[in-house]
Amino acid sequence: MRIPRFLTILSFAVIVFCGVSFADSTFDFSSKGNGDIGAMDTFTAGGSSITVWGFSDGSTAADDDSTHLFFKNGTGDENGLGLNDGDVDNEISGTAFIQFTAAGIKTISIGSVQSGETYQLYGSNTLGTLGTKIGSVGTADATNLNLAAIDGTWTYVSLFAPSGNVLLDNATAAAPVVPEPGATTMLMTLGVVGLLAFGRRKLFA
Repeated sequence: MRIPRFLTILSFAVIVFCGVSFADSTFDFSSKGNGDIGAMDTFTAGGSSITVWGFSDGSTAADDDSTHLFFKNGTGDENGLGLNDGDVDNEISGTAFIQFTAAGIKTISIGSVQSGETYQLYGSNTLGTLGTKIGSVGTADATNLNLAAIDGTWTYVSLFAPSGNVLLDNATAAAPVVPEPGATTMLMTLGVVGLLAFGRRKLFA
């Protein structure tokens, strides 16, 4: 059976225009300013978002400063989200942990990991609950730690420091795959024109 020419053209247009993707979105945790930024906050970038909470012993209270997120702006790898723990470190330590939404998050970076300090990721479907250990214990700074394997498995991911203190440096979200502006309209127009042409050909055959 011979494939109508308009279907061939339309199929080619779909391949060309409907597979357009954008660069991954990087969340800049310094965008809300330095210091204490509250018990939770939502960061947006490139149409994606990530919400982050601070917790201590599996619970949080908005009036408890020790569970507030703290953006630390230091030198070297001393930059990122920690917790307002009341001392000069303001990092994730002790029984406290940072939890964030997992959906769409592709990678995270963890910093301020000194000799003898460790961190561990946990997956959870309950906000405020540390959850289940995932992956191996980290013993050094991690850049673009891959979370793709757990995306969709857990609602939240928690960052906990079994020993020492660490920071959540940044995160990236996978780029959405969407049509270019005007591509949808163009494809609809091609389809209508093609159908009219095909209908006319059938009518006068």
